Amino acid sequence: MSSPSIIIIGAGIGGLTLARTLLLHDLHIEVYEAQAHLQAPGGGLIVPPNSARILERLGLRSVFQNGVSLRRMQIIDAVNGQALYVRDQHEVERQQGRGLWAVSRSVLQAGLLEKLPPEVLSLQHRLDTVQERGHESYLSFANRRHVIGDLIVGADGAQSRTREILFPHVQLQPTGQTAVRGVLPARLPAKYEQSFTEFWGVGQRFTCFPINDREVYWHAVLKSGDVSPTVTIPQLAQAYESFPAPVQALIQETPQAAMIVTPLRDLSPLPEWTKGNVVLLGDAAHATSPNLGQGAAQAIEDAATLADLIATESDVHQAARRFQQRREHVANAVVARSRQMGQLGQVGGAGRWFRNMTLKVNPDLARSRIEAFYDER
Repeated sequence: MSSPSIIIIGAGIGGLTLARTLLLHDLHIEVYEAQAHLQAPGGGLIVPPNSARILERLGLRSVFQNGVSLRRMQIIDAVNGQALYVRDQHEVERQQGRGLWAVSRSVLQAGLLEKLPPEVLSLQHRLDTVQERGHESYLSFANRRHVIGDLIVGADGAQSRTREILFPHVQLQPTGQTAVRGVLPARLPAKYEQSFTEFWGVGQRFTCFPINDREVYWHAVLKSGDVSPTVTIPQLAQAYESFPAPVQALIQETPQAAMIVTPLRDLSPLPEWTKGNVVLLGDAAHATSPNLGQGAAQAIEDAATLADLIATESDVHQAARRFQQRREHVANAVVARSRQMGQLGQVGGAGRWFRNMTLKVNPDLARSRIEAFYDER
């Protein structure tokens, strides 16, 4: 019996992780990416223990060598400077076998790409249509190329064209928040060095962490009505003028061209991740806001789970259906808790006072939410 042909749409973190894992199982794959050049928008990301284990198994140790092992995670009230949550990551490593790592998204994408034969990836292939032909699917791309595959995996992100074709009625849901992101050459003050630090203000949050020994990634989250898509560095600095001095320094020293504005949206749980010979993976199936640092991690877990099922099931379509059963509970929980965490971090008035008091009395409240998914896989 011939090996099934698996077509992956999207060369982001999830799609490349799936490709790498399937190749280790000696399966035939092809990856099609809409962009002319691979780009990794977003700057930096967190690699928590649940995804770190998978990347290590895939031989991606070089990614960690080019990242930062974080010593602590801390959440600080931006209004009064009170530490709401401090977590020693050595303790996390002792419990989980892995700590918390910070890396450049482009470094992770490049590390995964290096593990693939060049002929596997085709750029400038925007998916146009999918037509079912029995146990195969016939794909047409905007460049007029056509391919046939036994299983099609839509790993093309939150704005998934694959999902649009399968479920045209499904729409991303606004969270009411907008993120402004930046990366710049900088060193953080000792208090924040080798730390994931989040400042919680009233209607605003600011997160920063080093992604290598030369650069710092930051993102500022505001209520969507408080920020324009064309916001300038001076305007953003003014919006965060009440935040601590390191926040102001990071914003003001970031070049305007290095700043990205993104309205935050997520997906309500999809009843189905599969239709015919097509299955969705990562943000295409369960797009989440970035408030738990689990977006890329969940795509990596999706990829590892789907690859394992494809390698062990005699029917790739049955493997796809089992994949949703295996993963949807955790993935949907991440989306819901991430949205809750974002709202918690920006509350004002009596809600802020109650939040601070609750965390002071029960610091495990934040820990249990942040680390809820570290045990996966």
